[in-house]
Amino acid sequence: MIIFPKELTKKHLRTFYQKGDVLFWENFPGEKRSRDSHFVLLTNCINDKFIVVRATAQTHYYSGPSARRIAHEVVFIKSGETSIFSEDTILDLNWMDTFSIEELYKMLGSNIKKRGMLSSDIIKRIDDSVLIATTVSSRNKKLILRSF
Repeated sequence: MIIFPKELTKKHLRTFYQKGDVLFWENFPGEKRSRDSHFVLLTNCINDKFIVVRATAQTHYYSGPSARRIAHEVVFIKSGETSIFSEDTILDLNWMDTFSIEELYKMLGSNIKKRGMLSSDIIKRIDDSVLIATTVSSRNKKLILRSF
């Protein structure tokens, strides 16, 4: 087994992960419980961090009679629009976070795996939604819209 120096690996992560990449985090520690989750990177690496948004296939929370998150700003990805998501998927812009290089380094290969990259059309839709979003800070808007 080959072991790479930590700093070399971190340098690789800074360039390997890019805006539009979809990461799968097995057993992501949520507020109420741990569960498998997908995240989309909204930026390239900036100051050893990425801004991410969580993806969910639980679309019933966002529309219809049982909607609890109807006022959330979202991006809808239809099933079949990308091979990464097999079901209709929502990116909830109200659920943004940052992942640090340190976190990714610790979890790489065990809990976090890169699933692929979204098409430029979907990334453009995300950027357009971020631009008009009222819940995204102006600082994050600038960082997200200048990445790519």
